[in-house]
Amino acid sequence: MAAVALVCVPWCVGVAGPWIAPGDPALRHDLQLLADAGVITTPMTAWPLSWGSVSQDLNGVADKNALNVAEYAAMGRAKARMRAETPVDEVMLEAEVAVAEKPTRVREFLDTPRGDAQARVAADWTGNRFAARVEVTAVADDPVDDREVRLDGSYVAVAIGNWMVAAGAMDRWWGPGWDGSLILSTNARPIPALSVQRNFPDPFTARWLRWVGPWTTSIVFGQLESSRAVPDARFFAWQLNFKPTPKLEIGLERAAQWCGEGRPCGLDTFFDLLIGRDNRGEGGTTIGNEPGNQLGGLSVRYASPIGNLPYALYLQVTGEDEAGGLPSKLLGLFGVEHWGLWGDASYRVHAEVTDTTCSFANDPEFNCAYESSIYQTGYRYRGRSIGHSLEQDARGLSIGGLVIPEQGREWRGTLRFAKLNRGGAPSSTNTLTPTAKDLMNIEISHQRTTPWGLLEVGAGVDHLEDAVSGGSQTDARAFLRWQRDF
Repeated sequence: MAAVALVCVPWCVGVAGPWIAPGDPALRHDLQLLADAGVITTPMTAWPLSWGSVSQDLNGVADKNALNVAEYAAMGRAKARMRAETPVDEVMLEAEVAVAEKPTRVREFLDTPRGDAQARVAADWTGNRFAARVEVTAVADDPVDDREVRLDGSYVAVAIGNWMVAAGAMDRWWGPGWDGSLILSTNARPIPALSVQRNFPDPFTARWLRWVGPWTTSIVFGQLESSRAVPDARFFAWQLNFKPTPKLEIGLERAAQWCGEGRPCGLDTFFDLLIGRDNRGEGGTTIGNEPGNQLGGLSVRYASPIGNLPYALYLQVTGEDEAGGLPSKLLGLFGVEHWGLWGDASYRVHAEVTDTTCSFANDPEFNCAYESSIYQTGYRYRGRSIGHSLEQDARGLSIGGLVIPEQGREWRGTLRFAKLNRGGAPSSTNTLTPTAKDLMNIEISHQRTTPWGLLEVGAGVDHLEDAVSGGSQTDARAFLRWQRDF
């Protein structure tokens, strides 16, 4: 939000602590720009990121003259955020108030209000080894979740060697997409969980593993809500991200629902789930002892694979099932992004295609993605998909971008076309629409720092057309948010 200066003027607002939370596209743009320039070595497609590894890279730049104008400005903004969000042995206080008219149901990487009105206060502290954050949000008229008081964003954490162990409810975004993630996004509220995450991406020292390059990994053990078809089911997720070259990043991702009321919960069940011995009819697996419902897949982002122009190609494929030890019934996400300078403004644009239909590339299977015959609430948490916000059986195209024209100001926009729930048969579990609809959506937002804090305003329009009856509906939306650190 600040520009080249290494202090935030007049205010830096963000989530302080040991992690960089998802939700801020401008900060992600700056960090990705520096990663593609070779300044930041840590993998960038599994959020939250570790401030420790990022700050080590930012402070370790030996020759700033080797950076171009856009990279130098991005480094200034990133260092300003780093200094504002990583003080040691200080209590940081934050406040936020937001109002919205019809909060968006299609959420992207940008964090926006979930209810018609919300107020948030937070306090956090980071020491040399321990960190803690208490965040309380009051939300009025959330169209999806009626919980009026939430502790989302709260955690306690301890560093043990090169690992951070934490308990809390933190947002996560796994994958290279800007419009969504097939396996774990911020569409749903954060799942309360115990997590273990690598702090610094130091490469392996063994000669036969050096090719992996810098790598990070995280493991999540979460608890889903009680108001489900299988109450109190547990959530497990694991990801491994590595960079064999500075421009190539690869991610391996898994997520699963298991245990819960009336389901097997022993260590043997979890072991079967972990090694993939969970297909009904194989090895004595029945509906009674089936370990859980799993998703798994692969993410790839490749910057400038041909030539040296500023662009990147990325993809994410996620399987709803397993066959022969590999993910099957794949969902797909594919994108291209480009960045550069427009006058003195730094910008990034992307185009992203998503298909959340099982086996989308050959023989589409509808009413399959994010569903389970046992966990009949599906791959969802508190009324929203844990994966992509377009939900199951959607095919969408999004074109989006952001511009940072000067210190403390940002503009963002997204144009989206999608066919929702296109399988035809009504679905009672689809959290966007029970029947097939065509969506055209546009989002615009602006953010700027002021002497009173950070102000953000956004507006959008949704046009929905019923694919069967032809009836249509157009809704306008808007939100206003104020944030400040104390």
